[in-house]
This record gives sequence, C-alpha cells and structure tokens, in this order.
Amino acid sequence: MVLHPLYEPIETSLHEQHREIRLERIRPKLGVQLAVGKLAPPLSDVQWLDGDAPPLTGKETYLLFAMPFDPNCEKALQRLKELQAKSPEKIQVLVVFDASLPAEELKGYIRELNLPFRFGTVPEGQRSGWDSETFQRYGVKSVPTLVVIDEKGIVKAINPE
Repeated sequence: MVLHPLYEPIETSLHEQHREIRLERIRPKLGVQLAVGKLAPPLSDVQWLDGDAPPLTGKETYLLFAMPFDPNCEKALQRLKELQAKSPEKIQVLVVFDASLPAEELKGYIRELNLPFRFGTVPEGQRSGWDSETFQRYGVKSVPTLVVIDEKGIVKAINPE
C-alpha cells in the first residue's frame, strides 16, 4: 500500500508494479532522470521569484509542480500548507509553476494564495515551459506532480506520476 499525506491510501496492484518496471526501462530514452532512491536532479533552469535557488538538502522537501488557477493544484497547495505548519523546521515546500503566466501576474496570484513557500517558474518555451529542462528531468506530464525529497537530496516518493 502506498501512503502519502496528499493522497488517499491506495493498494499498489501488480499492474502498477509492472508499469513501473516498464517506465524504468524507457526513462533514460525520455531524458527523465528521476527515480525513487536516486539523487534529485538539479532545478537549474527554474527562475525563483524571491531570490537564489533553495537547496534540495537539509530538510525534507516537498517539490510541487503546478499550474496557476488549477483547482487540483490549489487543493494540493493547501494540503502542503497544513503539512508544513505541523513541522516547519523539518519541512520545506518548493513550488515550480509552468510559464503560463507572466512573472508579475504570477506574483500577484501567489500573494493572493498567502502561502509560506518558495516559488519559481520555468522558462517560457514552445509549450508554456512544459518542454523545460526541469519538467523533462522530473518527468512532469501533468499537474499537480509532487516529488518528496529527503534531507540528503534523495527522492523518496513520486506522486502522482
């Protein structure tokens, strides 16, 4: 059974296990560098809206890939706010948005959310940043995508895939 604070407990079926095995075989061909138990890839092309890039080590990191105004992303953001409030000294939340909004509009949206997270955005590309290096490295195909990284920088969980 897979347990994660943002999602309901689900049984891992044999079909899902086989799917993971197949994905592990094709990930290198897709350029995806993300795998549970491996070092988290750098967020090298993310433009952080409030300063320098935060480290992916030192605290447990919840890295959320999101899109502005998406109801499912907003729900995930609120759950992460509740989770971080329980132990802010142990948890950091980083949110990486696609490039669907200009920076100033995105900053206004973030102010409205009133969340204590670090926010960044990927560079605008042919598909609103979905073709960015970071989205490719993390295998982001839909949002919200959550990656949990331990204090040593190792990927602990990828939900949803």
